[in-house]
Amino acid sequence: MMAAVGTLFLSLLISQAYATPTYPLELLVSVSKSGATSVTAKATLKNNGDTILKLFNDPRSILSKITHFGVKSTIFEIVKEPDVTSVPCKPHFKGVSVIFDPLQALKSTNSLDFTVLKPGQTIEVDYDLKRSYDFAHCGPGSYNIKAFHSFYHVGDSGALLQTIEASTHMSQLHVVTTSRPTSTLRKSNSFRKRDLYFKSCTDDESFQITDAAILADELVEHAKNELDALVAKKARSRYQTWFGHYDQLRLHIVKQHFLHLPKKATTFTYDCGACRSKFGSAKAWVYAYIQTHPNSTRKLYLCESFWKIPRNTVGSKPGLFINALSRLPENGGTTDYYITPSEIEKLALKNPEGAVQNSESHRRL
Repeated sequence: MMAAVGTLFLSLLISQAYATPTYPLELLVSVSKSGATSVTAKATLKNNGDTILKLFNDPRSILSKITHFGVKSTIFEIVKEPDVTSVPCKPHFKGVSVIFDPLQALKSTNSLDFTVLKPGQTIEVDYDLKRSYDFAHCGPGSYNIKAFHSFYHVGDSGALLQTIEASTHMSQLHVVTTSRPTSTLRKSNSFRKRDLYFKSCTDDESFQITDAAILADELVEHAKNELDALVAKKARSRYQTWFGHYDQLRLHIVKQHFLHLPKKATTFTYDCGACRSKFGSAKAWVYAYIQTHPNSTRKLYLCESFWKIPRNTVGSKPGLFINALSRLPENGGTTDYYITPSEIEKLALKNPEGAVQNSESHRRL
């Protein structure tokens, strides 16, 4: 039920456009092939204006340069159309979900972190969606698809000039599959029974992770208590800031997310080596990444910049663990569509339905 409601709200989250007035940037997704073995889509981004745009290669967008075993981190909104006997269904993503600091990323001096789009220029990117998404648990049928369409337009000094919500629309694809659905319980049940585990971590790194994981568990308990107080007292404050005005259904969804998070941070695997080998210091704005597919190893890959995050502030290591864990399907299946404090405060105000499925909003509670 939680996943189904989350899928409904995801559509509202993607379509939310509250940013400043946009440049004429257009993003289209067309399905060129749909069969039993592959579903091929082409994403086209065009600058329809008269201004040169310097766009950040956001890991969530079609400009992403981050891959994991050949699958880009680009995210699409893909939802199977419901019928009289079913609810909307979202296929499982096979790539990695990246946790990063967009404001730090915009200051990057690495030209590979940006794409310059001249007036009238078009960029096309092809995707095999069956390689990127697992459609098995949703089954064959008609799906709506739309690409992530928020882009950061950056000045030469690294300052954010504008957040551009590209004009876009839903496309349709038809999926034919005979694969058996994957279990969403096998992995999560087994990993709950074991203790904190480290891979390629030094003693100091293991100590920092342990400390942060214990604090993350404490923050989860605090959040649960605060959410319970909302029911009893109709309290506002922090909940209203990050999730919007009080609504019983939305509150229930957030509570369900946090009910699945206790003791998860201290019963997880943390990899200190893979990201270091993958990026080194080239992606100084990436903190961590995680695979969210139900059959993937439950592991958080920590990057170089993670160790610079403070212990106790809002943007802390424990908060990052909560953000990452909430992305797993069994914990809510959230996604970071909005990250900076100003973005998620606006999200809570303008689209509270979207805020309850936004990862960073959970980190802030």
